[in-house]
Amino acid sequence: MPGAPAPTLNVDTELLKTFLEVYRCRHFGRAAESLCVTQSAVSARIRQLEEQVGMALFTRDRNNIQPTSAGDRLRHHAENILTNWNRARMDIAHHNDERIPIVIGAVPSLWDLHVSPWLRTIYRGQRGIALSCEALAPDVLLRRLREGTVDLGFLYEAPADPALNVMKTIKLRFVMASSRPHLSAESALQRNYICVDWGAPFAAAHSQLYPCAQPPTIRIGLGRTALELLRDCGGSGYFPERMIKEELSSGALFHVEGAPPIERNAYVAGLVETTKSVQLQRLLKSRI
Repeated sequence: MPGAPAPTLNVDTELLKTFLEVYRCRHFGRAAESLCVTQSAVSARIRQLEEQVGMALFTRDRNNIQPTSAGDRLRHHAENILTNWNRARMDIAHHNDERIPIVIGAVPSLWDLHVSPWLRTIYRGQRGIALSCEALAPDVLLRRLREGTVDLGFLYEAPADPALNVMKTIKLRFVMASSRPHLSAESALQRNYICVDWGAPFAAAHSQLYPCAQPPTIRIGLGRTALELLRDCGGSGYFPERMIKEELSSGALFHVEGAPPIERNAYVAGLVETTKSVQLQRLLKSRI
């Protein structure tokens, strides 16, 4: 007997973006945080994509989301589809435009800390360029820098790649702060601790300082959202000192006693060989 007809694939790129984020995080909740959507929206998108390809893409054991063999195979195709789609959009949008298209990418929390203020400077003063801005996971950002579909990328780790120019952009000093005064680090970690994803180097330093810390109340990859949660609901967590300067000065937040600061650099990277070198150098000179 002939087999069942193959399913027709008519894919929304948002489904592929969601699939890749779940593949990266292995967690529907963290993928939802990164994509700024609800967890139910992530689940619905994955179900819709699975219906379109005609097979399961993830196993869903409790607290253990793993890609199936079909999910592993789809990853490569999904990345290529999204890369080609982004290139096509840029080519069409700027085909008859004299402005130079520049794509800026950053890991989500660096938008809050550094890139957004710099973007305002560019928006007010730069001419002759057409900007596209994206918040991307570190591995996706690095891949797209190498492909040339992102021109400048802001991240917490300096990529060791001879094809990329890498330079330090800002030095960040993270301090543990709390909504409660006179709190020790041990007490802060035990109750309502908010673990913010400030990149792998920060996570490694945090683990060295607190190797016996119990699981946090919440993990979150969006710094601004984490700060709003801290202000509105209370708790403790590490934040860049420059980000919470006003709250510390006003007494809305308090330094946690005995909690060492964690200092780390952020970096900006771009291709060594590019036809946009002049425009990129001009943008970087305006960096704050």
